[in-house]
Amino acid sequence: MLFLKTIGGSQGKFCPKTTESNSSMKRSGHQPRLLTAVMEAIANLKDGKGSTQKRIIDQVQCLLNSKNVSLRNVTVHIRKALKHGVESGLIKQKGGKFKLGLDTKDYAIFKSFQKNG
Repeated sequence: MLFLKTIGGSQGKFCPKTTESNSSMKRSGHQPRLLTAVMEAIANLKDGKGSTQKRIIDQVQCLLNSKNVSLRNVTVHIRKALKHGVESGLIKQKGGKFKLGLDTKDYAIFKSFQKNG
């Protein structure tokens, strides 16, 4: 339930006050929509020591432009996808560089699964 409270007396601004039911509506376990594009970009870059976030963002934007997909706040989506990938173990991070946490054979299986699913 969403309640409004006033700030600074009765003539103040209204701000939403969250309750338990409002915070429980968050979706948990949702995969970011650009995770597969981020993994594909890392695989295409083929950097031995890993790819920087800037190069991954540029590569994903090129992939999205070639597929005629337009999103708002693409860099935010990519950063969230990188964070989710690191937390789930699909992507490894070391010193500001990212590389796939999967072998090339496992990545091929993952990619074919994504196309079929």
